[in-house]
Amino acid sequence: MRAAQKISSAYNGLLDIDTEEFFLLIEDQLSSILKNIQSGCESSSNDDKFSPIEILDLIKERMKKYAGIIRSNEGLEEEIRNVKLQLINLDNIITLKNPISIIDYFRVKDSLLTQIIFLSAISDYHQHFGPSRGSFLAIRNEKDNKFAERLVELPGKLAKFNYIKSELDLSSQIQTISYRNNKIHIDWVNVREIPEKIGWFESVWKDYNDGKIIQ
Repeated sequence: MRAAQKISSAYNGLLDIDTEEFFLLIEDQLSSILKNIQSGCESSSNDDKFSPIEILDLIKERMKKYAGIIRSNEGLEEEIRNVKLQLINLDNIITLKNPISIIDYFRVKDSLLTQIIFLSAISDYHQHFGPSRGSFLAIRNEKDNKFAERLVELPGKLAKFNYIKSELDLSSQIQTISYRNNKIHIDWVNVREIPEKIGWFESVWKDYNDGKIIQ
């Protein structure tokens, strides 16, 4: 909610553009998208290409493998490269057999972009020797003695789920991630504390309307 309010406040301060300027800004992007969709439609009889549903299934399997409660860094970087290649060459690997498939084309494109960002964040977490948390187990072969990392060994068939524990505490920081010019940019910033100030509803609502609630 706080993030939505800040975004809303920031956008309200931007200069408006007219319709003609807007179309000039999106012309190249729209032209590229239409070209890719046309390529997918023209290859509707090509059995060597994948349907949107098949690609979405691949995306789901990849997320289960690397972004579930078990998060291993083994093979993760190679998988991120594969996702980037799929996004760049989407028009060469997808087939659109009917007009409804065009909607799925956008689902696939958005899902691949989301996956690049999500998996890159997990890879960066491993590179910062992030420990296991309550929501997932971090699994990697390399340990950092600086943070007293240790491998928690599980018995029997569970041994493949041996996970990392350490004294490193990243709870006071968050990752900020952006995707610009086909490149991922990740920074770690300190978490902003939730204000302890308690005010009456009327005064808080007035501050919101006056634009004072967003720092």
